[in-house]
This record gives sequence, structure tokens and C-alpha cells, in this order.
Amino acid sequence: MSLSTRRKLSRGDYTVGWLCALPLSERVAALDSLDEEHQAVPGSAYDENTYHFGSINGHNVVIACLPPGQPGPVEAARLVEPLSQSFPNMTIHLFVGIGGGIPRTPTPQDPTKDIRLGDVVIGWAEEKGAPGIVHHDNVRFLPGGEIELLRTLDKPHRKLLSAFGTLLTNHKRNTTIFEKHLEYITRSNRFCRPDLPDHLYNSNYDHVGESDCANCGPNHLIERVERKDKKFLFHQGTILSGSSVMKDPERRDALRRRFHNAICFEMEAAGVMDQTRCLVIRGVADYADSHKNGQWQEYAAATAAAFAREFLHTIQPADIRTIEPATAKDIRIKPFQMIPFPRNEDVIIREEIFSELNKKLPPSHQKYQCAALWGLGGSGKTQIALEFAYQRIDQIQCSIFWVHADNYAGFFKDYKTVAKLAGLSEKLDGDDLMSAVRTWIESQPNWLLVVDNADTLQYFGEGYTSNSYGNSSHLYAIPKGPSTRDERILGTLVGLNQRINVTGKLASEAKDLLLSLSNRAIAEEDSVAVAELLNKLENLPLAISQAATYIQRTSMSFKDYVMKLKKEKQQWKLLDKSDSSRHRRPEVPNSVMETWQISISHIQQENPCAYKILHTIAYFDNQDIPFELIKAAARSKKEQSMKDTERENKSDKSESEDEDDDDDDNAQRQLHASRSFFPAPRMSEREI
Repeated sequence: MSLSTRRKLSRGDYTVGWLCALPLSERVAALDSLDEEHQAVPGSAYDENTYHFGSINGHNVVIACLPPGQPGPVEAARLVEPLSQSFPNMTIHLFVGIGGGIPRTPTPQDPTKDIRLGDVVIGWAEEKGAPGIVHHDNVRFLPGGEIELLRTLDKPHRKLLSAFGTLLTNHKRNTTIFEKHLEYITRSNRFCRPDLPDHLYNSNYDHVGESDCANCGPNHLIERVERKDKKFLFHQGTILSGSSVMKDPERRDALRRRFHNAICFEMEAAGVMDQTRCLVIRGVADYADSHKNGQWQEYAAATAAAFAREFLHTIQPADIRTIEPATAKDIRIKPFQMIPFPRNEDVIIREEIFSELNKKLPPSHQKYQCAALWGLGGSGKTQIALEFAYQRIDQIQCSIFWVHADNYAGFFKDYKTVAKLAGLSEKLDGDDLMSAVRTWIESQPNWLLVVDNADTLQYFGEGYTSNSYGNSSHLYAIPKGPSTRDERILGTLVGLNQRINVTGKLASEAKDLLLSLSNRAIAEEDSVAVAELLNKLENLPLAISQAATYIQRTSMSFKDYVMKLKKEKQQWKLLDKSDSSRHRRPEVPNSVMETWQISISHIQQENPCAYKILHTIAYFDNQDIPFELIKAAARSKKEQSMKDTERENKSDKSESEDEDDDDDDNAQRQLHASRSFFPAPRMSEREI
């Protein structure tokens, strides 16, 4: 039929979505299945898919296919996402294509009960209570080797169940016409049954040679009863959907046993089950082992299409109009929770910060939102992020992912963990792994990504150099925004309006935290000592936590601790004590001094001029430091570097003035730039 004589319908006329993954086999078989083709109809404004249109038995059908070379559940999810907007009356979805058959073990004596090449598999389990589709690599590993399945979907709509039941009855009465449908699809001599033997090899025997099995030893073949004819056969059962091609027959067999004697592997259904109650139809093109080749793919695509045609001849167009689209209540999804620390029961809720976080990251917002927590080391950023993550879990069904960005190895290790959680291919590495994880996170319905310790500009694009973990910066792998102690990170990762400055706690909050962690009440005679202690610690949560832990462990009074803190040598010793905490990583410094040493190291690497200034003024009183002294300290540095430092100091000062104008801020700066961070300068180093 010429293009000009084809009918052109509206988007609202189409009720059946025919989904496929491979353009050169599955889509061609789908097009050859149509009774007639229609003129193209444009999708909605934001629909990036390309469609083909036609009809089968009075059903108006839209054929949608993945882009070439982009298989997998994430791309499949993107394929179906715009369908409901572009075609509002589309209520039936068939995912039609090829898969890897899982042979029955032991081999049945009745050859019609075994899975053979060219057979068709329907994701509709016979066993009561067994799921039709299982996302087999989307699991949580429990102690003792147990596996918890995170995602399954109920069987399709009752109308589809009824139609399938009718098809089974018709097939039992020999009134189905699968062979005629197959003849219709292969009428152009495309996709005919290959004149090749159907060989199944032992699970422990790997493929030898190139694209065919000519070099594979015949003594490794499994003996099976030969079928007397080439009759069209289909099987129903659980289909395993994953993120990578299955080529390991031993793992194939283990997964079959684990998941309801599953009968097929494929790669896309898991991505569409969240949005459609589709019927998954797969033609068996191989046995999910290393002996794969493309010689059976086209025929398997044709047999799957033949089953889809018979199904659309079984269910009538009038029946489809009563089917409602799939809704979220049909889907059972357990959110992912990748949080490295338990909830901190001692955290003091800072209402103004959590209120700001909820404004910047509203739980019901559909678009990407981001926020950055920034402030001095020890100000409580990580604990705020931790509590916010647990609050978000309480509020909505939300997946949480927590990654550490303080070094390349840790960041990559955490992304590798997310990849395993997502069931992504174990072969992914470097930039490919980072990109795949980012894409997968973005495909989740509700998610929160926490990027902790995002302090090093070099990791996020500024001065980035490639390394063994990839050629792209962390920024390439992050959907949106982290927590940091460096204000310059804000312009790199998130907008400046999305920053939340975390300063020391209010006096009342700091007091509550000290009492909670030290596990003691304040006697009247201790009130002055407690106030003085909190003042000296600048109300910083990490410093308070250190002090409370020490006080509780030694049974020391608040007054004695303050006296100890006043002695300079004792002061640095106390502030440098690092106690373990189940709410922080064991390998990460857990004292104020160690935490601030990290900040000083970052300054030394990223702005040597600023470091030199701090190195000099650490040996002077913190009050009324003249600007000439700073200029002299930076005398040997370039003018632009001096301007950058001056700008950052002004920004830091103005931020501090907005928060608090008292002299304690200067004391905090002096503590932060104290001589404990710097070796005593030799006379030759002085430039003043």
C-alpha cells in the first residue's frame, strides 16, 4: 500500500502498544504482523520516540522500539514513559521480542514440554502465586546468604487474563491459528525457520570458536528426545528480567531454581512493568549460555510476533475500552536504602535548617532539586544529612543513596555498590559505570542522593585530571547536589541560592546535645562551667560530642574539663582525641583538630596564597590583625591569587557578619588557623 493511500488516525484512536527492543529483527517482525499500516501520527510535544502505526484485527496498534544499541531496563522505561500522554486511550501493552530460554532440568521425556529454539515463552506463571516477571538482579543480600527480592509485579489486568484463558481453551480445541500467523509474517521469505540443528550443551562446557558451534565438541551435547514435527509451541511461566545478557549457564540454572523454575531470560521487561501491565512475549533465540549466535534471532522474533497476532485475534477491540491504565497501586516496589549509618537518636533537630532543606528539596516535587550544606568541619553537616534522609523515608516511599566524595577510590567504591544494588552489569567500569549508575538513579520514581564530604574542587571539574577510575570528574556522575565545607563547591555543583550555611548550634541546642551525650543532668553549681564550655567549643556539634564522650568516660566534672581545656597543651590534646562513632565512618577523622586539618590541607592544595596567610597570622593575636600584615604574608604570590584570596575572605567575613557580629567569630578563626596546624616558621621564611 502506498503512503498516500494509508489511513491517518488521531492519537486517541490507538489502544494497543506493541513494544520491542531490536530494530532489525523485533520491529521488522512487528511491522510484518500488521494487517495494514497507517500514516504517521506525531506524538506529544515532549515525546522523543519514533513510532510506526497500523492495525491488527480491528485493533489500532502503535509500534515503539528502543534506539539501536541501547538495550536494558533503563532505556525501556524511557521508551514507555511518554506513551500515556501521547496516546491517552492506550490500555494494552505487549512487549514482544526474543529471549534466552532456560532448559528444563531434568530433560522431559515429552519433547513438547521442553524449551527449544524457536518456541515462545509467555510471562504468565502457571504456579499459583508465582510472579510473571522477576527483576532477578534487583535484590537485597541478607545475612546467611538469603536473597530478598525488591521488585515484582502482579499479573496483568483481569481482562488480559480472561483473554489468555480463552486463548488456552482455543488452543486445547485446536482452533488457534499460530502457524497461519507465522506464515503471514514470513510471507516475504524473511525470518523463516533456519535449517540448523538445535543443540544444547552441558552447563559446564564453554563455547569454542567464533560465531557458530562448529568447533564445539559433540560429546558435550545433552541428549534430548527429538520432536517429530516443527509445530508451533508456547510455554507459560516466570521470566527473569535483568540488566545484562545472560551467558553463564551455571548461574542461569541457579537462578531458575531460585525463582519459581523460571523459563526465560530477557533484559527490558523490568523497566516497563512499573508503568504498564504488559504481557511479555519472548521467542527463544538461544539457551542463555556462551553458545549464543544470531542465527535463530529473526525466526524467534517472528514466532513471538505470531503469538501476539493470535492474542489480538482473541481479545476484541470492544473489550479493550473497559480496561483502565496501570496505576501505582498495582506495583509493589521496595525502595532502596543505601545508608551507611544508623539513625542518630541523639541528633538535635535544628528546625530552621530542616525547614530550609524541605523547601529546597520538597518531597512531592517532580523535577530535579538540589541543595548544599556547607560550613566548618564539625558543624554537623553529615548528621543533618543523615537525619534528613531518615525523615524522607518516613515521609514518602523514597530510595536513598549515600556516597562519599572525599577521594576517588571511596566515591567509585560507593558507585560500584549502587551498581550492584541496581543489578547493572558487573563488567561496567570507569566512566561507563558512573554514567550507568547516574542514569539508573534518575530512572527511579523517588530518590535522594547524598554526596558527603564534597570538599575537593579538583574532583568536580576544577583542575580535574583523569585517573584509574575514569576520565570524567565526579560532577559527570552526580544527578544533582552534595554537602560540603567549601563555598566554592556551591557554584560548581549547585546554584548559590541552593546553599544552606550550617554554623554552630544555638546555645540552647548545644546545651541539649551536651547533656544528652554526657548522660548527666546539670547541677546548679555546674551551670556556669557548662556555659563557659559551650562558649569555648563555639557550640560546634563535633567538639561537643568529643567533650561529652570524654566527660562520660572519665566521670570528669564539667568544671574540671573546662579547666583542662584552658591549658593550651591540654586543649589541643583534648580536641585531638578521636573517638569511634557508629554514625561516622571508622576510617574518617572524628575529632575537631583532625577535621580542621583536612580543611587546612585543602586550602594548601587549592590556594597556596591563603595557606601562607594563615600560616603567618596563626602566630599573632586574633584581634585587629592589620591588612598590611596579610599583604606582606602574600607578598611573593601573584596579584590574581591575592585578589582571589581577598575575595574569599570578604565572602567568608560577610557571611559571618550576617550570622553573628560578636567577637567569638574571630576566636573561632584563630582556633581554626592555630599554630597546631602549622610547623613553627624558620626566620628565613618570615617576610615581615
